[in-house]
Amino acid sequence: LEWCGDPRAFQNAFEQNLIGCLTVISQVSQQPGFDLDLGYRLLAVCAAQREKFSPKSAALLSVWCE
Repeated sequence: LEWCGDPRAFQNAFEQNLIGCLTVISQVSQQPGFDLDLGYRLLAVCAAQREKFSPKSAALLSVWCE
């Protein structure tokens, strides 16, 4: 979560990697042994920065945070 406080975290150059990580988080955070709360908080922090993402990535964030 600390990394998401860095303005560079949401630069276009990092979007594909960040969305890749968030995809995995959205898939595994509900499984036993993973921290659902941490996964949700990370998705929420990124969703709050939705305007910095491409439309496709912003739409994924919306789906994950419903």
